[in-house]
This record gives sequence, C-alpha cells and structure tokens, in this order.
Amino acid sequence: GVSGGGAGPLRLPEAFKREGISNFSSPAASTLSPRGLPASGAPSPTNSSAVDPGSGGGQATRVPMVVVAEGSVWSGFSQSEDVVCTVHSDSASLTGASGFLEDSVSVAGDRRTRLARGVPIVAMPVLADPLVAPFSNEACGSNLMLSEDGYRATRRCGCRESVAIGSAPLERQSRGLYFEVEISQTVEGWLGGLGIGVTHTPPGRLARLPDKAWRVPETFVVGYSGSIFLCGAESRTAQWQPDQLVVGQCVGLLITGDGRENLIVFVDGEEVLRVEGADMHAAGLRDAPLFPIVDVFNASLSVQLRPHAVAQPPWGAPSVS
Repeated sequence: GVSGGGAGPLRLPEAFKREGISNFSSPAASTLSPRGLPASGAPSPTNSSAVDPGSGGGQATRVPMVVVAEGSVWSGFSQSEDVVCTVHSDSASLTGASGFLEDSVSVAGDRRTRLARGVPIVAMPVLADPLVAPFSNEACGSNLMLSEDGYRATRRCGCRESVAIGSAPLERQSRGLYFEVEISQTVEGWLGGLGIGVTHTPPGRLARLPDKAWRVPETFVVGYSGSIFLCGAESRTAQWQPDQLVVGQCVGLLITGDGRENLIVFVDGEEVLRVEGADMHAAGLRDAPLFPIVDVFNASLSVQLRPHAVAQPPWGAPSVS
C-alpha cells in the first residue's frame, strides 16, 4: 500500500519518457511491482493537461491513446528500461489498493476539480504468465467459506451473503483482463445461479460487504437469473442462464484490451454473453484497476478460481448482441 509522507520516486517504463511523461510528484513513494504493474495503492499518471498549482507549475501528463484490433497484441510499455520520475499531488492520502491517483488541478481560477485517472487496459503491460490472486478474506460474505489457499469459495447455507472479491487487481494478458472460475458444486432445482463480474472497489475499502455482488459500488456483474448489472442498474437478458451450469464447467470473464473494453462471458471457451464497452463506460467504467468479483448464488454452491487461466483466441467466437 501507499503511506503518507514526503515525496518519493515512482519508477515508470522508458516508454513514458519517450512520450514526454516525466513531470510527476507524489506525497508518497511508490514503485512498480516485480510483475510490471503499479504496486498496491500506487498512483498512476493522469491524462489531464491542466496545471497543478501545488506542483510548481509543472505540466501534467498526457497518456497516448492506443487502439488495437480484437485479438491483436500490443506489447505495452517496455519493462526492461525504467526511469525514475516524481508524481505531484496535493492529496494527503491514497487509500486502499486502488492503484490510481487522485490529483487536484486548478480549473477556472480557484475552482478545483478532483480527478481519478489510471492507465487504460490497452496501455497496460501484457504479461506472458498472468496470475489471478486468491479471493480476499477482507471481502468475503458471511455465508461463504474460503479454502486455505483462498481459491475456492463455498456457500454454507442460504443463498445470500455469498460474495467474494479478488485480493488484487486483474493483470493484463493478450486479450485484456481475464479470470475464470470452475463450477465445483451445484444445487439442483434452484432458479438463478452464479453472478460474475469486475469491480473498481478494492476489498479493503468496504466496511461491510453487501449481500449481493451487484450492490457493491462501481461493480459490473452478470448472471443470476439472466441479468446484467452495471453499477447497480439492471437490464434483463435471456442470453445466459447460469443456473444451467454443471459441475466441471468453466466460466470466464474478459474485459477486452482492444480499446473498446467490452465485457464478454465464456462457458468452456464459448462466448455466451457480451456487454458493449460503450455501455460499460456510460455506466461508470473508468481507467482504474479492476478486481474479480463472484456471487455464489442459488444453484451455484462452490466455485474454484483458476490462478493461471488465459482467455482463448477470439477467432471464430460468436458476437452475441
């Protein structure tokens, strides 16, 4: 995490320097993690061109827009050459594992606007061995039991209070941000099933976990009885009914890294549901870390998070509208 204190260095890839990104400062020291991503709670550059009055008049960063075709791989910023630069912000604290910077800038004289920015998925480093972290003990429903390694979530009773959030943000792989769960146990005759999605809300930021995943702030989740919840707003779909899942099937969720950031659900590698990125952004998706989230609801009784799951290539996959 990031603690308050004096300004410290932030190590960023050499590509930032080539794009003219070098004038940062921060009240706290942060470094990139060994996996090439900002450390938990570390600030990320903004794409605002406004001037921060507390930074001595320095120009804020512009992050270049990059769009690639679905299925193509943009290599991301180089991880071999690092530079040290400073990030400026008048914010006294950066909380939780948000991984984005809250930066106050001057707009129209004394009017100040609070901005939260991060690196777009398309600009994240593509990892050859992405690792999905286990579920968090900090954000686990009261009716849910986690295995010792944190990768299996099993509902003990009832059908609510069975939400689990990943303990770390999703890492970038070739197609974008992806995670997958295997159905370990089911309950016959129950209507409705697994809820699966992503959230901007870090597990440590919740004082109390809501009884349903879709009630977690800044969360995008699909499933249940054929529903799509985008930041709490529901729409119905008949495309995918997760109460029909059987033991051994794998359910994957992808946020595409092609610049569109579509949400796609797969069952055993076959696309069963798609939510357009434009709808995701309109509902509140932003350039900030995304954590996996599942709701072990009704017909789903136990799921196993797969730490090394990789999204299959898109060729031949249907587009479900």
